[in-house]
Amino acid sequence: MLLDEMNDTFTADEQTGIRKAIAYLNRNQFFHAETPGNTAIRRALTTGKSRRFIDQSFSLLGYNFIYDEVQGWFGILPGEDIAQSRTMTMVDTLILLVAARAYNVGFADGWVDGRGNVETSFNDFCDTVQSFAVPAEMNIQPAQIRNSLKDLEFMSLVDLGQKVEASGDIPMKIRPFIGRILTTGVTVRLENFINRKNTEVGADGVSPAAGEIKDAEELGLPLEN
Repeated sequence: MLLDEMNDTFTADEQTGIRKAIAYLNRNQFFHAETPGNTAIRRALTTGKSRRFIDQSFSLLGYNFIYDEVQGWFGILPGEDIAQSRTMTMVDTLILLVAARAYNVGFADGWVDGRGNVETSFNDFCDTVQSFAVPAEMNIQPAQIRNSLKDLEFMSLVDLGQKVEASGDIPMKIRPFIGRILTTGVTVRLENFINRKNTEVGADGVSPAAGEIKDAEELGLPLEN
């Protein structure tokens, strides 16, 4: 019946925007108002009537549609009936946890822009990652961190700017809805991650390869297509 409602309620252009918004969120999980282009998607998500329709559509699929108009973000989270765990590498898991912690620390210290994004830089983030990788006996190179961040950038959880030639660094923003994915204590989860990693090393004296696939804890990430 949703299809009938769409045809009866929305113009052709509005229907196109709704379809694009649903497809985008299904693929990327989050949309941020600062995302360049995507005018039709932005209009569908910021208009009350079409946003309610999108909410209903995802509800039927078992997802919770969430948004914050002030901060300018819109997204979906798996409901209780959908498996919430996803296979991630040890490196990806650590970097996601560190990004969530960096957001909390930056927010507390006031490094926040008008959209609720915490502003940092790639080099500073790499230093933070290393501060947790070393006690976990993991060797993570900047290129690996950059590759993991590309996945988070695809989901609009982070935003990497253009390289600043003078400093050789890259401006980086961490989006506020990273806290909606990791809803429990990030510091505790980082400690547990390091302890678990050290236990694995101690068991046989060999550290698992950084690229070895592990099952991440329930992170609220979308199902892989």
